[in-house]
Amino acid sequence: MKYFLKFHHYTAFLVLTFLVMLMIHLLWRKCYGLKVNEGTFFFKIILNGTVFTMIIQIFIGLLLINSYFFSLYKNNGMIQILKQEKNRFKFIEHPIMMMIGFLIFIFFYNKLYQKGKITNTILFLFFLSVLTIMIRFPFNN
Repeated sequence: MKYFLKFHHYTAFLVLTFLVMLMIHLLWRKCYGLKVNEGTFFFKIILNGTVFTMIIQIFIGLLLINSYFFSLYKNNGMIQILKQEKNRFKFIEHPIMMMIGFLIFIFFYNKLYQKGKITNTILFLFFLSVLTIMIRFPFNN
């Protein structure tokens, strides 16, 4: 499991790299009024790469939470997990916020392809998903 944890940790920085590149590209497209359908191959690679790495992150994260949480839950119970700040962050706050951020990102992805252009609502959804992910990102682990 420690290899899955390392893979999960380092892939998260790949997701952040994709999100930063996507943020720059979305703002550039919004400023110049370019539509998604007029998009370059680069934009589609970044967008689909971000979705793909996020799906991998969620899947590996669910495997990790399943193995670690239930072994800790058997020993301590839910109240003890909630009382300990580090365990609460690792087993409750971080996974829930990452899944919410991922769902907002998928909603942004669907709206972007439905509309065909970058609107203020679509940018708001993107930045909300990035903010949700960044709030509970474990930088110090």
